[in-house]
Amino acid sequence: SSSSTPNEGIIAIYNLTMPERPEHIFCSGCPIVHSQFHPVEHPKLILGGGTSGQVLVWDARVGRYPVQRSSIGSGGHDVELVGMKVLGGSGGGNEGGSGIAAAAGGGSLSTCKLVTASSDGKVNYWSVSNLRDPVETVKVDANLSCLDVLQYGSNEGVVCGDERGGMHAIFASSGRDGGGGGGGGGASSKRVVR
Repeated sequence: SSSSTPNEGIIAIYNLTMPERPEHIFCSGCPIVHSQFHPVEHPKLILGGGTSGQVLVWDARVGRYPVQRSSIGSGGHDVELVGMKVLGGSGGGNEGGSGIAAAAGGGSLSTCKLVTASSDGKVNYWSVSNLRDPVETVKVDANLSCLDVLQYGSNEGVVCGDERGGMHAIFASSGRDGGGGGGGGGASSKRVVR
């Protein structure tokens, strides 16, 4: 059985009622540095980010290989991810449910946004339902080392740390989350504050 499982890029999900073996094993082909359950579709969807810069989505109902993956380069990341968070979902663990996440703006899979940051200073915003190209890209003039979501009132921002100890906050330029349905490649609706 171990010969059918790649030895690189594995996420093993354990159930506390049967701790002797994983309930699910997901494979990617590259080492995974970030993973989390999707806050709205939990526990069906697992999001991951690899050392290759790829963003991946696995569906526990389908099998062990990703159902979606971002492209390397051409708008996506091409260096290691240093952070990955879902925007608009519930902030931490999602005990109790998708109703809270949906009411808080988490919405359905098609409306959830994922934000990723790579060590070269690129911050990408993705639609979780389509990882072909990022919805929006912001470039921070620093080598980033971490990322988190910042709640300020009813709005969300992103905070990134760099390798020199600096902090960079990314906020929507207008009062809203910016980006209204447009695809990637347009002018950024975000601004970076150092």
